[in-house]
Amino acid sequence: MQKLFKNIEGFIFHDVKCNVFFGREKGTFRMIYHGIRANIEEIDQEKELTDVEVDKVFRTVKFLREKVMYDPLDDQTRCFIGNWVYLIFNWNSNTGKSDKLKSECQLVERLVNGFITMHETMEIIKQVNRKLKDFKNWNPPAFEVSKSFINYFDETSNE
Repeated sequence: MQKLFKNIEGFIFHDVKCNVFFGREKGTFRMIYHGIRANIEEIDQEKELTDVEVDKVFRTVKFLREKVMYDPLDDQTRCFIGNWVYLIFNWNSNTGKSDKLKSECQLVERLVNGFITMHETMEIIKQVNRKLKDFKNWNPPAFEVSKSFINYFDETSNE
């Protein structure tokens, strides 16, 4: 468990990585991490748990799902995401009890490891397709060349 904490801390408290990867969400990740660490210590000492908002925790996992789906990730980032999701999943099992958070953690874990079902693949393709449709309406001159590529996806999605 200490190795997991060390990996997470090395990522979320490294200013350059944190600013680039998390952007404005870095404060949320840091706050959630501190809250979960406090909960773990309180569980060990059998104290009453400090409140950690499950909605904010869910938002961090959803943020990571989108990163996994849309951004290229190096091995260090994949390792961090796997560790974060593992920490959140175990914390939720012991304290949060949110089925929605549990399934989101399981999905992100499968995405990071490349083991997703056909149904999940179709849902991801639908999300990417919606983003492409939004992107199609945004038309700077530099993207004029790839417009035929976007139109191809639009045509195939209508079939």
